Amino acid sequence: MSLHSPLAIAASAVLLVSRALAGQGTPTVPPVRLSPANATHPAEFTVVAGMRELSDGRVLVTDEKDGVLVAVDFRAGTSLAVGRTGNGPGEYRQVGRLWPLGGDSTLLKEPFAPRWLLLRGVEVVATLGPGDPTVRAVGMMPIMGSDTRGGIGVVQFGRDASGRPTLDDSLLLVRVARPSLRVDTITRLGSPTQWERGAGVTPSPPAVAAAGGGAPAERRYALGLQVQDQVAVFADGWIAIARTDPYRVDWCAPGRACAIGRPLDTTRPPMSARERQAYLQAMQQMRGWPPTTDVSAVSGWPNVIPPFTMPSQRIDGSAVLAMPDGRLMVERLPTAESRMRRYDIVSRRGEIAGRVLLPFAERIVGFGARAVYLAVADADGVERLRRHAWP
Repeated sequence: MSLHSPLAIAASAVLLVSRALAGQGTPTVPPVRLSPANATHPAEFTVVAGMRELSDGRVLVTDEKDGVLVAVDFRAGTSLAVGRTGNGPGEYRQVGRLWPLGGDSTLLKEPFAPRWLLLRGVEVVATLGPGDPTVRAVGMMPIMGSDTRGGIGVVQFGRDASGRPTLDDSLLLVRVARPSLRVDTITRLGSPTQWERGAGVTPSPPAVAAAGGGAPAERRYALGLQVQDQVAVFADGWIAIARTDPYRVDWCAPGRACAIGRPLDTTRPPMSARERQAYLQAMQQMRGWPPTTDVSAVSGWPNVIPPFTMPSQRIDGSAVLAMPDGRLMVERLPTAESRMRRYDIVSRRGEIAGRVLLPFAERIVGFGARAVYLAVADADGVERLRRHAWP
C-alpha cells in the first residue's frame, strides 16, 4: 500500500487523533471504521432531523428546515410525502425527531407545540392535541425518547418568579408512563446556564455603532454554545445521560437509581486561541455559524472546551444517539488535534468502546436493525441519506 493512498492517509489521521486524545487524558480507544456504503437515496434534504427504519426497509425521515416528513424506499429509489403542512388531522407545522413506540409505530411531536402525530408504518393514524391526557402531561417540554414499555423521557425546565420557563437552574429528567400517566422523576440535569458559569463564559457585549448612529462599524457574532447534559432513552427502558463536567455517561435502569459513570476525560482542555480558530473553521464546514473565521469578531468564548454541544442549527437536536445494541453514541466537539467529526461509543459499563471518525460533511443521524444512516452534504449543502451495514 502506497504511503500516499487514501487508506494510508486515513490510518495516519486515526493514529494522530488517538495519540492527541491520549495526551488529553482520554484513554486510547479503537477506531471503528464504517463498512462501504450499500445504498444512497437520491432524495434531497436541507437538514435531516430524524429517521426511523421500518420493518420493510423503508425509512421515515424528517427535515427540520423544510418542515417535511417523508418515507424513502432505498430499493425503489422513491420517496413519499407523509402527512402535510397544516393544523388539521394528519398535519403538522414543524417536525423534529422520530420516536419508536414498538413495532412499526412511531411518535412525532411538534417541537414547539403540544401536538403529536402517531404513525403506523408510513400512515398517520392519530393526531393528538392538548385534549389528550398524555399530551397534556408532557405539555411543551421536549421529548428525549421513548421505550417499548410505554415510557416517554421528558426534560422539565425550571420556572422563574413569574412562572416562565428558565434555564438558570438545573433541569429535571422525568419519565411519563403511557397510559397510566404516572410521572417519575429520574434525576437532575445540568443546564446551559450552569455550564456557562462553570466555564467562565461572559455575556456578549453589544455591537459598536458607527459614527453618526448608523449600522455597527463591524459585524460581531455571539458564539451561543449550548452545552447541557444530554439524554437518550432505549427501547428496553434504560436511560443514558451524557454529563458535561466531568465528561461521563450515567446509566439509569428501570426502577433503579442511576449509576454514576467514571470520568471519560480527566482534563478540562483550555479554549486557547488555536482551539478557537479550529472551532470556527469546523463550524464553517459543519453548520455555517458563526459566519466568520475571525476569532476577534466572535464573543462568548468559554475558558474550556466542552465535551459536546447541542447542534446550533437544530430546533430539536441532540449530541447523543441510542444504539440498537444498547450502547450510547456521543458526538464530540471537534478540536485542533481532531479536525473531523468524532463519535464516542460508550458501553453500559461507562467505558468508551470505540470511536467513529468522519469528514465534516458526513453526519450520523440514526440506526436501523443492522444499518447506520448518514446525512451526507454535497458542495451546495444538500443532504442525502446514505446507508452502511452495521454489525
